[in-house]
Amino acid sequence: MTTPAPGTIEARLDLRSNSLNAIRLVLATAVIVSHAWPIGGFGDDPAIGDVNLGHLAVGGFFAISGYLIAQSRLVNRPGMYAAKRAMRILPAFWVCLAVTAFGLSAVAATRTGGWTWADGRHYVLSWADLWNGDWGIGSTLDRAPFATAWNGSLWTLPSEVACYTILGVGLAIAPVRRSPWWSLAAFVGATVAAMNVPHGTPGPIQDLAFLAPAFAAGTMLLFWSSRVRVDGRLALLAAIAFVALAVAGHGQPLGALPLAYLCLYAGITLPAAVRRIGSVNDISYGMYLYGFPVAQLLAVFDVQRAGVLVFVLACVAATVPLAAASWWLVERPAMSLLRRRTRQQVVVPAA
Repeated sequence: MTTPAPGTIEARLDLRSNSLNAIRLVLATAVIVSHAWPIGGFGDDPAIGDVNLGHLAVGGFFAISGYLIAQSRLVNRPGMYAAKRAMRILPAFWVCLAVTAFGLSAVAATRTGGWTWADGRHYVLSWADLWNGDWGIGSTLDRAPFATAWNGSLWTLPSEVACYTILGVGLAIAPVRRSPWWSLAAFVGATVAAMNVPHGTPGPIQDLAFLAPAFAAGTMLLFWSSRVRVDGRLALLAAIAFVALAVAGHGQPLGALPLAYLCLYAGITLPAAVRRIGSVNDISYGMYLYGFPVAQLLAVFDVQRAGVLVFVLACVAATVPLAAASWWLVERPAMSLLRRRTRQQVVVPAA
């Protein structure tokens, strides 16, 4: 085993002690803040050029995932890799569907009407396979300023699963695993594809093209981590490049690589106190899942009339308990179950 070159990402990023979970929590909160504008009827999401706050946060999520999930695939067999990804995403997602369909929307219906068990059941079943579900539940959002969807954040999840699948299959090919040049080719290909999506392309394919460059950028940085240095000057250059590209209208998708570098740089260099945030209990996924439907429920009850600042704070504060419950009652037990089953399947050699 070779010793990583000092000062590189490979040498500096300790996968057991870093600030990436804290950054993901910040990004999930940023998604809630961004969505508060359209959900509350305050206008479009805050943006810099062609990159709004929500898209920036989702891009950061995908970049971090590209790095970490590629690392997971390199050290896990295909079956275990798939099982880990499924148990991390699906149980909490399914529970969120049920909570939204039979809890939050039913509470909203006390104000709006327009809810039945059949409506809730249809919503859950339409989304259960993660593909192209219905956005509404009866007419429960008729009073809301943004009446289109109960959980607009779900649009990213099919693309996330697609990225995991493509990565898992690609890294099963020995030459791809061994050479960093394949990761560079994948990043360039994803970026070029995102810039040339034909008009009329189905929505899910457009979504994947939109998000894949950030995921590919994170994966590429893993494969080049022994060569890419952790340097404040490079981080400053990345920040300037990202803002300049966004202002020029090219932040999507050309800003993916600088954004990925900034996320990893922050994950490495933030103070030790920040590393403790989310290191044991990670509620970032729950914040992402529940932020949008919680905001919709608050909007149905006119909380946005208190102003955008109060509405944003209320959305974040009201989401935290559900995110914590998702972690403690669903996500953590699901991952613990997988670990227990894995240990039980280990065959101990005879003495």
